[in-house]
Amino acid sequence: MFTLRKHYFDGIDQHGNAMIAYAAELSFLGVRLPYSSVMLHSSDNVLHEDACLKAAKLGENHRIFQQSNLSVSAKWQALDAPLNDVDLLNAATFTDTNKYVRWHCHTPKARFSCLLNGQHFQGLGYAETLMLTLEPWRLPLNELYWGRFLSPSHTLVWLEWRGTNPLKLLYLDGKCYQNFILDQYSLLLPEHSLHLNFHEPAVIKDEPLLTLARRFPVLNRVFGKDFLKTRETKWKSRAELVIPGAPAETGWALYEKVLWRS
Repeated sequence: MFTLRKHYFDGIDQHGNAMIAYAAELSFLGVRLPYSSVMLHSSDNVLHEDACLKAAKLGENHRIFQQSNLSVSAKWQALDAPLNDVDLLNAATFTDTNKYVRWHCHTPKARFSCLLNGQHFQGLGYAETLMLTLEPWRLPLNELYWGRFLSPSHTLVWLEWRGTNPLKLLYLDGKCYQNFILDQYSLLLPEHSLHLNFHEPAVIKDEPLLTLARRFPVLNRVFGKDFLKTRETKWKSRAELVIPGAPAETGWALYEKVLWRS
């Protein structure tokens, strides 16, 4: 049986230093594999990244991330209520399996504090957990888009699948919408004439999963060579949220595009 539990954490300080961390555990074909990683994309757009095949320590409600092998200790203090967890396969009307892909955005906005390699960072952050029992190369999609925008007054989280079973979910301050339009420079929610405009996005990372498999060859036992061609691009960007009748707000957005291969 395939199971993958992936905890995602992020935060950006006022200067634009972006911290992203993962804590995951994979079980498949007799292999049980823990994984932890942390990356820091600095305000001058330099990426520092490290990873290990060891479990991180996660605190109550999955709002603490500690991994001594990576010299990181961080915590998230929730500012917004959790979003309801969603079985993305059901939401995308994919009925060819009794397995699930459960997405739980338990911390859509938080005050984060991080000590990484002796440096301290704090600001607004986000955390979620994804649990899969369906092998990822069987997911009914060709492209995946995810992102979040945080400002003092608003929280925006979005997810989109493009492919045989398309799916759109957008949460604005906890309320769910589906008819949004996303492109390279902006996100539009026509229902509210809402615009999120990305200003001078910076690429954090752009590489295939094969890069990770080269570092940890055991992944080749689990994922086929075609799936390892799946390519992920991450961005950070200053962004402006415009909602009619309200003052425009600026904040930081983190978002990604994944070109799926199966």
